[in-house]
Amino acid sequence: MSTASVPLPGWITYGLLPFLNILTAFFISGLVVWSIGEDPFAALRLLIEGALGRGDAIGFTLF
Repeated sequence: MSTASVPLPGWITYGLLPFLNILTAFFISGLVVWSIGEDPFAALRLLIEGALGRGDAIGFTLF
């Protein structure tokens, strides 16, 4: 029993799959943060603020 390997369209390979991977990572990390008793949305806000909050932060993020 063999099945033919059909390549996926580009919009799935380069758009949908990375989006689903990031969404899954945020969901799992949110569950971990929630399980230790913290607010996942506050943690996400701190993460974004730390990475993009100031000019220095943006520079270090890109570096």
